[in-house]
Amino acid sequence: MGAQPVWQPGNWPRVVRSKSSLRAQLNRARNKGVKVEELPWRQVGNNSELRYCLEEWLSGRALPPLHFLVEPQILDGVLEDRVFLAAHHNGRTVAFLVASPVPQRPGFLVEEIARSSDAPNGTIELLIDAAMGRLSAHDAAYVTLGLVALADIAGGIQENPAWLRGMMSFARAHANRFYNFRGLLRFRQKMRPDSWETIYAVSNERRFSPRTLFAIGAAFSGISPALAVAIGAGNAIRQEYRWLRRKRVAGGRRRE
Repeated sequence: MGAQPVWQPGNWPRVVRSKSSLRAQLNRARNKGVKVEELPWRQVGNNSELRYCLEEWLSGRALPPLHFLVEPQILDGVLEDRVFLAAHHNGRTVAFLVASPVPQRPGFLVEEIARSSDAPNGTIELLIDAAMGRLSAHDAAYVTLGLVALADIAGGIQENPAWLRGMMSFARAHANRFYNFRGLLRFRQKMRPDSWETIYAVSNERRFSPRTLFAIGAAFSGISPALAVAIGAGNAIRQEYRWLRRKRVAGGRRRE
């Protein structure tokens, strides 16, 4: 299905020292006055600023929310075992990060990072930097930012059937407007993970079939995969229309 990056949080300071562009992003956020704090779980569920930030972030996604393994409406779920970090700017919450323990492994999955349009550059990097420190203090030996779909950086996709490799190659080339595969991979790579793990889907059949792929898509989206793609296409078209309008308005103002 793809690959996920893995860090040992104790090695994170070395990553920051070795990556000047990462340090620059952290400094941009700090210089803008962004502050990160850990929130007790009891302060999360009814926090209106967190909910506003989440809804604004979700409204900018082309595809419908994906469920099954990760729930985007995480503020309504079980909160006690999770680590919550919020980024504040000018007295407002502009982004947050949620890390959940990984069963049977001494580590955490950064399950969700949401940001508002008002978050200064570097806010997400500052949240991840703070998370690595907090999770190291929780004695975590393993942190991942989760699946990068279609990423072949760990080599596992070459084991797929030819028909599935072809579909994945087509999706990487033409579906980036619906789901930013390339941008997500570049962002993860920028953080210099210690390793990458291949993520597999396992089926109880002699060969992985299109029917199973369709069932996985339905499990993630909660609706027919064809309908999910149609909704994503419609959202992407509307988003591009809004971007085009803003560009025209900005261009008209410059000419004036």
